Amino acid sequence: MNTKFSLIVLALLVFALGWTTGLMVTGLVTDLSSQGAESPVSLHNLKNGNVERFSPSDFVAEDQIHVYDDRIVLDIEDARWAKFTNTNSMDPFFDTGANGIEVAVTSPGQLHVGDVISFTVEGSDRVLIHRIVGFGYDEEGWFAITKGDNNPQPDPVKVRFGDIKGVLVGIIY
Repeated sequence: MNTKFSLIVLALLVFALGWTTGLMVTGLVTDLSSQGAESPVSLHNLKNGNVERFSPSDFVAEDQIHVYDDRIVLDIEDARWAKFTNTNSMDPFFDTGANGIEVAVTSPGQLHVGDVISFTVEGSDRVLIHRIVGFGYDEEGWFAITKGDNNPQPDPVKVRFGDIKGVLVGIIY
């Protein structure tokens, strides 16, 4: 009887451990300190390890986002609406039909690798929007290197601070 009881307890422990592990792998169990934040998980990357990629920096503080039962209000000064043409350069991050929110920046120090900026290129009045992948300085001063997420190579131009129209702080699909 003692051996039978031990086997039942062992089976229950193995079952509970398996269930808990399954919940953690599928993201159903989250860190209690996240206070409701979603925990994205890639089952492929559990085996191979996650690759850190540069993401946009946080321009909108949590206290600037007001969620009500019937609406959401973003308290962002000098924000402007952005729309996108169908070039596919920023797929899958955004495409034509998405709505963007941009703000102006006042110094290069506000920008980080991973931010998405709108800018003009010398000799053109078109406004482009790509992700910052690097910074540099040369005889003309500060510049950003940009790249469309779906493009194989960085853009062939140095984006000067004066050419930047804004930084993307939100996308609404």
